[in-house]
Amino acid sequence: METSPISLKEMPSGMDSFKEIIEGDYLYVDKTRHIFDLVRKGKNYFLSRPKRFGKSLLLSALKSFFSGPPDLNGHPAGLFQNLWIAKSGLVFPERHPIIYLSMASPGKNNDFLETTILDALNDINFLEDLGLKLTTLGSGFSRVIERLFLKYKKQVVILIDEYDAPVSEKIDNLPLAELNRDTLKDFYSGLKAVGDYTRFAFITGSTRYAFMGLSAGLNHLVDLTLIERHADICGFTHGELDTYFSPYFPGILEIMKKRGVLTQKSTVMDLRAKILNLYDGYTWDGDTKILNPYSLLNFIENAAFNPYWMQIGASNKFLNSVVSRNPLSFLKDKLQNLTPIDVGYAEVGSLAPAPALFQTGYLTIDSITFTDKSNLYKFKTPNEEIRTAFEKSFKDSLFGLLRKDPDGEGIKFKEILDSGDEAKLTALITSLYSSLPAKLHRAEESFYHSVLHAYCWGILDIPPLSELPGGEGTPDIIILFGDGLYVVIELKYQKPTDPLNPETDEEKLKDILGDLASKGLKAIDAKKYANPYLSRANKIIKIGLGVYHREDCLALVKIEDYKGHRAADPQ
Repeated sequence: METSPISLKEMPSGMDSFKEIIEGDYLYVDKTRHIFDLVRKGKNYFLSRPKRFGKSLLLSALKSFFSGPPDLNGHPAGLFQNLWIAKSGLVFPERHPIIYLSMASPGKNNDFLETTILDALNDINFLEDLGLKLTTLGSGFSRVIERLFLKYKKQVVILIDEYDAPVSEKIDNLPLAELNRDTLKDFYSGLKAVGDYTRFAFITGSTRYAFMGLSAGLNHLVDLTLIERHADICGFTHGELDTYFSPYFPGILEIMKKRGVLTQKSTVMDLRAKILNLYDGYTWDGDTKILNPYSLLNFIENAAFNPYWMQIGASNKFLNSVVSRNPLSFLKDKLQNLTPIDVGYAEVGSLAPAPALFQTGYLTIDSITFTDKSNLYKFKTPNEEIRTAFEKSFKDSLFGLLRKDPDGEGIKFKEILDSGDEAKLTALITSLYSSLPAKLHRAEESFYHSVLHAYCWGILDIPPLSELPGGEGTPDIIILFGDGLYVVIELKYQKPTDPLNPETDEEKLKDILGDLASKGLKAIDAKKYANPYLSRANKIIKIGLGVYHREDCLALVKIEDYKGHRAADPQ
């Protein structure tokens, strides 16, 4: 980035060494309040956050904290002397033996993973002169911890970064992912057995995979992922954006004006709003908003708006792998009312899409509903950087699932609407529903609503408004066209009285569907769904959609213009 008229610290882009950042006088966003809280209140922790969100830097700071030595009075050593924790009154510990492991770069096969872990344990064994002969993972891990304790007469600190990488980075190769999971299960089993010999354990990863079935080795860890007081333990809050990064804004603003990215009338607040739109929106408590630290640091460094986090190759690979398995899992009704168990579960081999993508940074909490039984979570995409990539992956997968060629679909749909041809629109929507495999159909109105929403969004490339309050209720779908045409759709659904014996008589089916479609039109009028658009629409079309649930799924539509007259007959 071009130089600023005032002296500003360099960005620590790509750096995850706390010692290197502090000694090199790079910008450090002070997170030591969390270290103070963690070391005082417990000893065994787990944290899930997306890749490049600062987990490694947090572990590095913890390593420095336990490395000592402090001064004679127990005050913080040089690395911490200007940070929040130095003013806390906390007496810093003497040096503890530390085991610091990273599970990143798991290799091409399971044998490589086992060898890599054993080599890491044997390196500690050799460097510390522990005199062990290590041949197995779990028992070898526990023996190294015990022997370090006996050598130094101090409890051991365990820091493990990217604990899940050998699984999450191989998710497109399920047999290898499952083999790696079993290997890690053996390794982590050695941790719980040596609790008396450990002072502190902190394990981080991107995904939980229900702790990847590792309950025997990791279920004693306190999961910080959704703990409110640690919602900002990684990433940057709005307050931190203003405190640490706003001094860079004037210089960046001038660069962007010079490049023509922002207008000459743009202000620092306009720049800030653009930054929030692209990189903000993450939350782990439903309230504290967090900016993506990797993208923000790179933006400040380069003075250019780019999807920095999404350009990480592994990120796109994981996203496409999960979405392609079943894009219908990301329809509106599948991203809400999830319990903490749902949120935490993403088992290998039966990957639950919403929690998997929440844990890895492609979805975030939209809202939390607190009940007397359990919290209920609703998810959404966090920001424009993620939304663009997510929608592309969703659309690509949906095209394949619906066996539709997107070219021309929007034009055809608009032509049918303009003509008012109920038969053609009925055939199109029936074809849409019938193109989905029968095993995916659910006997719920929300399913057919969501598929139609996805068709508009993913195939037609016309983002619809669903369940948006208007008139005296919430219409199912509103579609807005650029020429001023507004389409109000109300879906009415019926399932067979006897699911094993659905109606087959064509005339009776026509009557059922016609009655449902008429009820949809009447609901639009009765609840005045079209009224909010009167002043801005050139034309409003009402559609009553009737759907009857069976394997081949039948639909029928009735079309009226807003004044209640039937739309013109096709010429």
